[in-house]
Amino acid sequence: MSSNHSYTKPISLLAFTYTLTTFCNTLLAGEITADNFIFAAQQRVLSYSKQPVREGLHHHVAQVVSTAKADKQPWYIYSSPLLSEQGHKQLTDTLRQHGVTALESERFSVPGMPDKEYQTVILGRFASHSAAQQELHALPPLETPLQIGYAEYHPLSAMGTWHINVLEIEVNAFEGRLANRLAGNQVQGVETVLQLAERSEAIAAINANFFVMHEQDGVVGDPTGLLIENGRLLSEGLNHQPAVVIQNTPQLTAKLVYSLTDIRLFWDDGDISPVAGINRAAGKVRNCGIGDAQGSALAAHDKTCLRSNELVLLTREAGFEPGPDTLSVSINAQGQLSAFHPDSQSDDYILTATGNLRPYLQAKLKDKSTLTVAFDVSEENGQPMLSSDNIEALAAGPTLLYHGQASRREHIEGWQLSTSADHQRRLLVHRWINLRNPRTALGITAKGNILLVTVDGRQPGVSAGLSIEELRHLMLALGAYDGINLDGGGSTTMVINNQVVNSPSSHQNALRPVANALLVLSPPHAKVQ
Repeated sequence: MSSNHSYTKPISLLAFTYTLTTFCNTLLAGEITADNFIFAAQQRVLSYSKQPVREGLHHHVAQVVSTAKADKQPWYIYSSPLLSEQGHKQLTDTLRQHGVTALESERFSVPGMPDKEYQTVILGRFASHSAAQQELHALPPLETPLQIGYAEYHPLSAMGTWHINVLEIEVNAFEGRLANRLAGNQVQGVETVLQLAERSEAIAAINANFFVMHEQDGVVGDPTGLLIENGRLLSEGLNHQPAVVIQNTPQLTAKLVYSLTDIRLFWDDGDISPVAGINRAAGKVRNCGIGDAQGSALAAHDKTCLRSNELVLLTREAGFEPGPDTLSVSINAQGQLSAFHPDSQSDDYILTATGNLRPYLQAKLKDKSTLTVAFDVSEENGQPMLSSDNIEALAAGPTLLYHGQASRREHIEGWQLSTSADHQRRLLVHRWINLRNPRTALGITAKGNILLVTVDGRQPGVSAGLSIEELRHLMLALGAYDGINLDGGGSTTMVINNQVVNSPSSHQNALRPVANALLVLSPPHAKVQ
């Protein structure tokens, strides 16, 4: 027997009516209440509290539960995404040939392309994980990968409980500021959000950018995507990815943008050299998205792209030395080149070349050339972003909301689901976007207030997490006008007054060390060590 289920189309008529009504009511009321935490049907708020943290700074905590009956067989086996009817038929025919007849098919919207769908096949439902695992091990090897899933982590399931934290910043009342901070004040290395908050004497903090977690992907701790700290560019943007730009004076403001990064070297002989990256391992681009000026090279989340011929610039914040297969030179404040020495402390920059750019840089060094480094970070409309030392910027994705509307750009922001992708890549995108996970998000209301949001996940009975589409619904319900998803999963952490207020999902609830955090700092000149 075979059945067919469809994942609710993004913002169905019922959901759209609900979220739009809640959104309008939020704007009219001008405040967040318990009702704003209901993001789907068959839910109720089990508990809610609102506590003042500082003037203009409020901490909301809600526990939302499903009113649906619990599934008696919550465990299931499912396939990686099948992008064609032919692929779906081939898998189901193969399974039936091996005696698997309890098949269901589920349809999901392709990330970023809600008018297109893909399918997964469910091979049975089970009362326990061990029963599902036993059945999985009994199946023959298949070309299509199979996984064990849990109903509470599935957006089709009405099951679930959700632990949600919101730090609301009223920009007209709060006199503090927001700031990015690197772990250990350098690119290489990681710290927990709690360590970052304590070291900086922050009022509050959340995790921020995605980052390199393993040495084979680059420098551990390197934030991916745009990162600007106190007006200094520390990481280049990725094509088409969203970023939040924060300006602390004359008044705290936040803005969702799509940025372009252009770093160039102007040589004394008239040459102009484009620089491909800043403060990263030369030849490796975590999450990809570095390419021509037209941005045709798309980002690819959790993938490392290799580049053969490039120039990479290291600033004093790098905290690491160039790799052994590169040619590197030091640049002083006058733009003069010298051979790189690891013990040099006076260099403004280190310039690293790979591939066929090594002899080019060697010739410049031999000729005693001088240069000027020019940084240009702008919005897609050309508006410059490095015009002030008060600028902070961070990036992640995908975009959730843009100007009060759901914005679905996953396919160009790093989560493309294509026929050219292998099954493991398809499975990663499916689980990352369309299944429930812990999430961190930043929202900006129509009034300009800033919402820092965490939703715990992967903890049955505590918090299920959200799919990206469910997170959109939640941010709309909370009154966000613009919204961006930040790094999540085991990174999701919120700290207030040196206390972790959420329930991180890393092993045994241990805090995951991260690359950077967005800090809420006291006025007027908060101490940052």
